[in-house]
Amino acid sequence: MIQEAQDRGEVVWEARALHGLAVAEALSGRAEQAAQLAEQVRSSYAVRDDAGARLAALRDLASFTLASGDAERAGELFRQIGDLQQDLGDRLGRVDTLAQLGALALRADDLERARGAFDEARELAAGLGDVRTEMQILASLGEVASRRGQRAEAVELWRRAATFYEQRGETGRRLLLATNVAEALLLDDDLAAAEDAFRDVRELAVERGDESLEALASLRLTWILLRRGYPYQARRHLDRAIELDQRLDQPLALQRLIAWMAYEEGSYRLAFDTLGAVKRQAGDDWNELDEQFLDVFARALERGERLPVPGEENVLGPG
Repeated sequence: MIQEAQDRGEVVWEARALHGLAVAEALSGRAEQAAQLAEQVRSSYAVRDDAGARLAALRDLASFTLASGDAERAGELFRQIGDLQQDLGDRLGRVDTLAQLGALALRADDLERARGAFDEARELAAGLGDVRTEMQILASLGEVASRRGQRAEAVELWRRAATFYEQRGETGRRLLLATNVAEALLLDDDLAAAEDAFRDVRELAVERGDESLEALASLRLTWILLRRGYPYQARRHLDRAIELDQRLDQPLALQRLIAWMAYEEGSYRLAFDTLGAVKRQAGDDWNELDEQFLDVFARALERGERLPVPGEENVLGPG
């Protein structure tokens, strides 16, 4: 069919046939071959005065190129798409393209370019009254702010987006945003606020039946409550994390907390042996704080009495 179309000079039919082949290759998981065919489609339409067809061909080429792993080339193509959409007055399509450019820049850790693309996309979405897309982009801007170390700004953006989803009963998106908020507060060492935030995460995870995030929240709540000096409250969260240990991708983090809990409950031998086992497995994941805890556990075992753990002088008391 392609040869026939070429022989008769029928550019449109040739392009459509190539497009069909490109889609077939993509569906078969051969993204690189799909991108090569899509490049031929784009070349076919480049000689025609049909901006819509050129735009569709560029979109396919960009998508297949990205799927093939060539993010840099895909970024160039999405910028061409954005320019063409601007010429055509396609504001809605340009929002999606800018969001894609922001995501690519974020992946490359180009935070300034990511923020610029997301800001422009958010402004366009707001102008179009597309609140849902605006909230999705706010969440992405929160990720940019977090990576820039501006966690207070990130928390504010994520909470704004989460409010939108809460009003619409969309628990899944709320859960992801709530987790982002909680992790940011924990990184800022705002333990009281992080505790509240992870309780929200745990409740939403239970509601959604998401055992992986429930396990993570239980793990974090154990650490926070131990850090704040509330081992009895921490125990039930640790027990739940142990129940869900198969859902955790941080087995050594769980073992660290089991050791700390044993210490707070007066089982100094168990604490020392458990953390010692972590040390033998951790390799490069073993850090100075781990070593300090192990030293405290060893000395407590030797003396038969509880000693202050690292950072205990800074632990927040009851609020």
